[in-house]
Order: sequence, then C-alpha cells, then structure tokens
Amino acid sequence: MELIMQPTFQTCGQACIAMITGKDIETVIKDMKTRGSTSIGQLIEILDFYRVEH
Repeated sequence: MELIMQPTFQTCGQACIAMITGKDIETVIKDMKTRGSTSIGQLIEILDFYRVEH
C-alpha cells in the first residue's frame, strides 16, 4: 500500500480511501464531492461506489 498524505487536515477520510483503492486522492475527493471532513456513512458509500468490500 502506498502512503498518500492528506492535502488538508480535514481530508483524512479521503486519503484513507485513496490508499485502500489505489486511486489518486483528487479523484476520491471529486467522487466523494467533498474536501471537508467525512462521516462514516460517506466512507461506506464511497467504498460501495468503488466496490470495495467492508
């Protein structure tokens, strides 16, 4: 797994999803439609969107 640093202090969820999926963090941010903090529900939704089992 490649380390992806979060671009802001509020994008830790997006950085984690990018690391799990191997996608670019900007793609994850775009697909999640947020550069801000995320809820567990949003993280589950994006994992489902990328078809990652959880």
